[in-house]
Amino acid sequence: MAMTRKYARLVYLLVAMLLVSSLWIAGLPIDVKAKATFPEVSTLTLASNEGWVGDLVDKGDYIYAGLVTSPGKVVKINPTTFAPLSTLTLASSENFSNNLAVKGNYLYAGLYSSPGKVVKIDLANFTEVETLTLAPGYTNVRALAVNGNDLYAGLGLGLGQVVKIDLANFTEVETLTPILGGHGVLSLVVKGKYLYAGIEATPGKVVKIDLANFTEVETLTLAPREEVVHSLAVKGNYLYAGVGPGKVVKIDLADFTEISALTMASCIVYDLAVDDNYLYAGLEGTPGKVVKIKLSDFTEVSTLTLTPGEDYVKTLAVKGNYLYAGLLTIPGKVVKIGSVP
Repeated sequence: MAMTRKYARLVYLLVAMLLVSSLWIAGLPIDVKAKATFPEVSTLTLASNEGWVGDLVDKGDYIYAGLVTSPGKVVKINPTTFAPLSTLTLASSENFSNNLAVKGNYLYAGLYSSPGKVVKIDLANFTEVETLTLAPGYTNVRALAVNGNDLYAGLGLGLGQVVKIDLANFTEVETLTPILGGHGVLSLVVKGKYLYAGIEATPGKVVKIDLANFTEVETLTLAPREEVVHSLAVKGNYLYAGVGPGKVVKIDLADFTEISALTMASCIVYDLAVDDNYLYAGLEGTPGKVVKIKLSDFTEVSTLTLTPGEDYVKTLAVKGNYLYAGLLTIPGKVVKIGSVP
């Protein structure tokens, strides 16, 4: 009996050694192999005339995809079945639904047009309610953010204005032109009493705006080679800026200073999304990539390279246990990714 137990232990050790050897040859440590929990689950390919997913938002039981088409479109997606339920096609002059925002029972679509436009959509019946056309010279809505009863629209050309819109009567209230005139506003995010605007500049800049009086408070200029703030995200007391080439910058909101930068790849970080423990960065490329970053120590956990043909990750959204990536492809595609470890 003792010899049998001794033989069994020997066999166990041999099997364990073979397993370790196989992982070492593959270049994977055991713990990395065991924690590989960032898989691509499935891909939704939209209709042939529904190309370029400009933005994704989560509201209630559904995900909405804004399409950069002419005229613009918004697709309502059931995340459980991962199938489109219906498509809203905007009016003939309302092109390129490049970004989305939600407030209450309404969805707002910012249009990349001249002059810029914002379309109000009733989510109850998924119909267009009305369209706000901005003042002449205010072109290309590139970012939207909501705070209370106000909607803020960042403009991508001209002087780089931020337009304040009263949602109660859906009218343009006032416009702030940052002193960095000449650079577009590519991203917006609200934290507490402030609105932060990511600027299309080299090096990149982030403008802090006081929401109480809608004035510019301060501008943070990033380090050299941290160019064009395409995306912003907030978690706790920190602001994260997605910049080129392939970097995410961590900013301390307490004193509005740059803490550190994480370099990932030589490409644009189009969008950022956060859940409880992780930050996700969507990268351009063929195929596109999504980088998973641990918030506690600001380190890269893993990188998911999408399937060939799934190119340019333009937008990200977290819903439940999944991350969704909208792609700049024709036809448009949305990739469902297992995000929670």
